[in-house]
Amino acid sequence: MSGGRVLVVEDDIDIYSMLQLYFKSQGYEVYVAPRGGVALEMTRQNMPNVIVLDINLPTLTGTKYVASCGPICVSATFPLSS
Repeated sequence: MSGGRVLVVEDDIDIYSMLQLYFKSQGYEVYVAPRGGVALEMTRQNMPNVIVLDINLPTLTGTKYVASCGPICVSATFPLSS
């Protein structure tokens, strides 16, 4: 039984591997996107319940991802914390 979908948007392999391992051990279906553009596509395909987002991504930063995600996540509420 799945606890929900988690999208981890992180370019550091050590960090995203640790988060992926933890969330999977808690029963979540985990998707990892190392770049903001990949994260947007994954958000469109598998609307996650939770997004763990690195703000300092190369190319499409986490802040730009949130701004770009707006039209995709129109019916969703995502609390933001820094």
